This record gives sequence, C-alpha cells and structure tokens, in this order.
Amino acid sequence: MLRICQIGCGSHARQVYIDSLTAYRQRHGNQVQYVACCDLDAASAASYAQLAGFSAAYSDTDQMLREQQPDAVLLTTPFTVTGRLAQRLLADGIPTLMEKPPAESYEETIQLVKAAAAHGTHHQVAYNRRHMPLIRALRQRLHGHRIEHIECAMHRVGRRENHFHTTAIHDLDLACYLAGSPLRSMAARYPAVEQDVINAHFLLEYENGAVASLSFCPVSGAVTERIAVTADNGLFVVDLPAWGARSGSLEHYRDGVLQERIDDESLPDGTAMFITNGFYAQLAYFFDHIAAGKAPAHTLFTCLDTALLSQCMADRIVFWQQSDAIKK
Repeated sequence: MLRICQIGCGSHARQVYIDSLTAYRQRHGNQVQYVACCDLDAASAASYAQLAGFSAAYSDTDQMLREQQPDAVLLTTPFTVTGRLAQRLLADGIPTLMEKPPAESYEETIQLVKAAAAHGTHHQVAYNRRHMPLIRALRQRLHGHRIEHIECAMHRVGRRENHFHTTAIHDLDLACYLAGSPLRSMAARYPAVEQDVINAHFLLEYENGAVASLSFCPVSGAVTERIAVTADNGLFVVDLPAWGARSGSLEHYRDGVLQERIDDESLPDGTAMFITNGFYAQLAYFFDHIAAGKAPAHTLFTCLDTALLSQCMADRIVFWQQSDAIKK
C-alpha cells in the first residue's frame, strides 16, 4: 500500500486535490494510505488533513518526512518554493508529483533534471492539460497523422500579476506536448495593453516541421482556452473547460464537414471540474505508476522546452533558436 504525504495545503490544493484524492481513495482504497500533510500554517494543515483524509498534519516538512517515511509525495506549493523542495525530495529518492511550474527559472529546472537523473527518482510534473479527457481524446485522434500547425489562444480576466507566465506555461506546454518534437526556434511579441500588462504572441517551430502560434491575453473579456490542430488536412478544434468557466468540446472537420463532436457531458468520467480539467487523471496516473514501480512519462525532461519558453516570456525575449545560450 502506498503511503502518501502532501506538502502544501493552500488554495490550489483545496480547489483540485481534495476532490481528486477523495475520488482516488474511493476507487483504489486498498492501494493507498494518506498518512500526513504539511503546511507552514499549522491550522491550514490540520483543516486540510480533515478534508482530504490525511491521518496527521504537520507544519515542519523535515519532521513529517522523517517520521512518516512516505512512498511518494504530492508537492503542491507556490512556484517560488517548489524548486527548492523538489530538489530535496529528488535527492532523497522520494517519488514526487510536483506542481507546475516546478521551478522559478529554466536553469533551476535543469538542476532538477540533473538531480532526478543522478538519484534515479521517479517523478511527474503536474501539467494537468495533458491529462484532460478532451486532450486525451485529441491525442488518440492525432495518432499516426502529421501535425502541420497548432494554434492556442488563452484569454483571462483581470490577471494583472507580473508572473502571468506561470499560467501561460500551461498552453506553452500543451503546444510542445502535442507537437511531440524538440523546439527549433521561437519568435515573440509583447505588446502593452495597460501599464505593466502585456499580451504575448509566440511563433514556434519544431524539429519535425510542425509550427505553433500562441496568444495570451490576461485582461480580456472572458476566461477561455482554445486549441486548433491542423493535421493531414484535417482540423481538430478543442474548447478547453478551463476551471469550469465554460464547458468543453472537441470537433473534427474534414473537407468543410463536421466529422465528430465530443462534449464534456458525453465523457464517461463525469463533468466535475477536477475531472474535466485533468486533475484526477494526472493524480491517478502518478499513483498507479508509482504503485507499479514504473516511471511516469510526464517528467521534468519532457518539460524543458516548456520551461525555456516560460523563461522567454518572463524575460520578454523576442527570438530564440537552438544555438542560443539559454538552451545550454
């Protein structure tokens, strides 16, 4: 039976992990034991333990790990501290599901990759878009087809924080994941829309010939995410159910005719936000692989181009190609 600990009991953990943990235990109760959770705020840890079903609560990470000896850890902390904690967990050989972004910078992400490789520690980065039911359905339909173009558009409302790149990283990752090829070059523009607020527009080229165009608008009129993939003259359009703000769908067109449409309501796992947004599937994928002694596929190494692009957005870099120093 897997002994699970969780570090970080804040708002994000409460929004998506409580429901996911509860659902997994309901389906696989004989495979997992939630032994302890930890947060610097002892009261927050105690209330989270009660809600998520952990047996104990701590405010000291070292003490929890020493006393509980977990088989795996959920690292659901703010990105400003995730890298430091992940470095320690990977070095200690503790399988870790770490929230995105796993580090504050591209260079710190590389250091995490090196730590995971040096100690052979199984791990997974929680890019939940990869696990959304609609994205899984899209990947199945793209299998065997040559991807020509990927278009991503993310719109948000009132997101004026100076670290919006940590939200945009979701679609930066999704484009790389769908392209299935190393990044060759990037060109970007960052037009100002308000004082200290920018939109960001990317043109990406991949080694397999796929091209992606991405737009991020943090202070637009609605919360939406839309992915369109052209492959072998067919068009696949996905409206993502971002945070339950709208329902999702997948449409496939060929020769101007709608071939197939899938709605959230038609998916077998249900329409709860933690299901449609992929949070349960990513948790189940990690637990199942660790329980079987297998390495998850969604590792830090598969996210290096994502980390690179996020660094470019944070620093407003307008052009990058494989020979540039930031890649080294």
